[in-house]
Amino acid sequence: MVNFNLLTVMDFPLLLPLVTHSVSVLIVLGAGVMGLSILKTRRIRSLLKNQPGQQGWEILLYLMTFFLLGYSAALFLILKNLTNWIVFLTGLIFFFGSLFVLLSVSIYHSTLLQLVKTQKRHQEATATAQAAFSRLKEIQMQLIQQEKMSTIGTLISGVAHEINNPISFLGGNIDPALDYMKDLFGLIDLYQLKLPKPDPDIQAELEAIDFDFLKADLPKLFQSMTVGVNCLRQISNGLRTFSRADSDSPVEANIHDGIDSTLIILEHRLKARSERPAINVHKRYGDLPLIECFFGQLNQVFMNILANAIDALEVSNQHRSFEDIQANPNHIVIKTEFIMATQQIQIRIQDNGSGMSEDIKQKIFDHLFTTKGIGKGTGLGLSIARQIVVEKHHGRLEVNSAPDHGTEFLISIPVKAQNTVTKSHVLLAAVT
Repeated sequence: MVNFNLLTVMDFPLLLPLVTHSVSVLIVLGAGVMGLSILKTRRIRSLLKNQPGQQGWEILLYLMTFFLLGYSAALFLILKNLTNWIVFLTGLIFFFGSLFVLLSVSIYHSTLLQLVKTQKRHQEATATAQAAFSRLKEIQMQLIQQEKMSTIGTLISGVAHEINNPISFLGGNIDPALDYMKDLFGLIDLYQLKLPKPDPDIQAELEAIDFDFLKADLPKLFQSMTVGVNCLRQISNGLRTFSRADSDSPVEANIHDGIDSTLIILEHRLKARSERPAINVHKRYGDLPLIECFFGQLNQVFMNILANAIDALEVSNQHRSFEDIQANPNHIVIKTEFIMATQQIQIRIQDNGSGMSEDIKQKIFDHLFTTKGIGKGTGLGLSIARQIVVEKHHGRLEVNSAPDHGTEFLISIPVKAQNTVTKSHVLLAAVT
């Protein structure tokens, strides 16, 4: 049996130069590859400066340098014709080469894991920062909206106060004016009784001013003025109730007063128009106790929900005739009740509009979400309403709706106020 080892091959003088040349070429190529690997490893070290995994790449660089020295020693032995050492040296190179491959794979795997972990931490930090920024932006928009409502409330309160003075003046003078009118008419009746045949000039003047009609119509005129003054007084009181400023802590309030004052503010949108009859409002009030709440903010909730209900009815009317709407009139039902078991009050506000799809219902309370056209909606109304009910009053705000079946908003609020979170605390929580 022939032993084909390197020493046996070297017994053939003709093959020895060819083998020596081939081994020399392979060693030179290996040394070149190792030199390139050393250069690339040094670049990796520079990229991983002060990063996890740098020490492993340093060890790898030392091993590569050792292999490069081994290739150089093997090449030196061949050039010196010391071929008997090549088998031993080659065995060492391949042994350490296997260790080199194992160590390379381990270091690469460890570095890759570090990079993956670092990337994951970066993604988590980015997601957290984006969520905090979005929350901060949402709070900023809500604070701006609340500040607007506060400014509007102050303005409304001022207007209500200003119009209340002339209303009081008119209301306070109508009754005396009626008394004076009765006295004058009584005096004229007395004159007519004592002088049944007045002077021709007086008779002509009585006929010119149609005295009989004036005498019958003037009391009706004062009665209309009384109705108008009472209406103005009701509007003024509604404005003042709606714009009532909130304190730092909840106060007892009558929810029905808040709903009624909101309806007074929206009265102009409920009245009949050329394209539709009036929107009917059915109030089914239960017997509610006074609740501890931020009254002004709850009025904002009622305003946002009722305004959205009117908007929904107007959208559903777009393809309906006046006669069709008159036959099936628009209406809004407001129902309140006290839930004894949970010590909560419930307010249901329902319209018979076109309703909404499941997809829209899932997004209806999202920040900046709106189904209205550009310039008609900000996407903040219902988002702020939910924040006021849920975060400020620890209640619930839910919506029930289906296409062509209208929409119902359900508000549940505890009778007794719980601990509330101030705006500054919410803002601080979002930033941190």
